[in-house]
Amino acid sequence: MSNGRESSAERTLVDGCTRMGALCIKQNARWYPGIQDRLVSIEGLEWWVELKRLKGGRIGPKQLIWHSKVLASGGVPVFLKGTAEVRSFLALVRRSVLLKKMGFFLSASTATADFFSTWAWARLLPCSRPSSFFLMMRRPP
Repeated sequence: MSNGRESSAERTLVDGCTRMGALCIKQNARWYPGIQDRLVSIEGLEWWVELKRLKGGRIGPKQLIWHSKVLASGGVPVFLKGTAEVRSFLALVRRSVLLKKMGFFLSASTATADFFSTWAWARLLPCSRPSSFFLMMRRPP
């Protein structure tokens, strides 16, 4: 059972990535203040993942700067708040890998945009205020 701590979300992410065979590299915030917590990479798809605890986890100014840098370089940054959002993200990764193996041309950004515009908005947001995970995603052009 989740206790709402960032470490629980990180353990869920690492375990899920390990089961899929994805790399889940821990970034060093000491050298690069504000950099995302983890880089998830599988089958040529990459996401820069910032984890937040369920209650009180805030996005800092340096994290927003890194978010912008990753977007500008063509990367896909995501903010995940709590283990429920981590599980949803892992479902996105599994679906993306499956589609890529089936021969669909796929990038992490198109997979993420498609996921959020269809499945996640309808099923994960019963409340009126979306979480940071969804607010920080870039919308498709």
